[in-house]
Amino acid sequence: MDVDWERVSKDHPDCCESPECINKSLDGSRFCAAHGGNKGVDSTKAGNLRNYRLSKFAAEVQEKKGSSEIKSLTCEIGMLRQIIQEQWNSCEHANDLILKSGPISDMIVKLERLVNSCNNIDKTLGNLIDKEKVVSFAQTIVEIITPYIPEEKIDELNSRIQKALSIM
Repeated sequence: MDVDWERVSKDHPDCCESPECINKSLDGSRFCAAHGGNKGVDSTKAGNLRNYRLSKFAAEVQEKKGSSEIKSLTCEIGMLRQIIQEQWNSCEHANDLILKSGPISDMIVKLERLVNSCNNIDKTLGNLIDKEKVVSFAQTIVEIITPYIPEEKIDELNSRIQKALSIM
């Protein structure tokens, strides 16, 4: 950080607040560089960066949320995924990854628990549908459209539906 050592009068509004000092205080600080003003400036910059990251983080979580239901945990899942991503991105070298592997693994285990809890809530609320119900629904659709399709196409339609269901 380049510092201009500008002298000012003791009664100047930008004068360093350290006793007997007549240097101009640094922008964003009440003190000059000799009396720790640079640390205040650095602290302000770090605080601004933290606030930026938190705002960015909140926006990304809101984007990943996907559901506005009050009992949904998708927002929390998005937050935890973002935290894991931030931890991962902060690793610059293999040693960083080794040092952070414990906390990252712990967060992944917590994410798994959270996803399972979310699935259980969705099952309880009836937001999930099982494969048996999907197959039954597909059969109902085939029965509805069968009178409107030529007979030679029904077998092809049925096999394509079965193939689609087998992927599930």
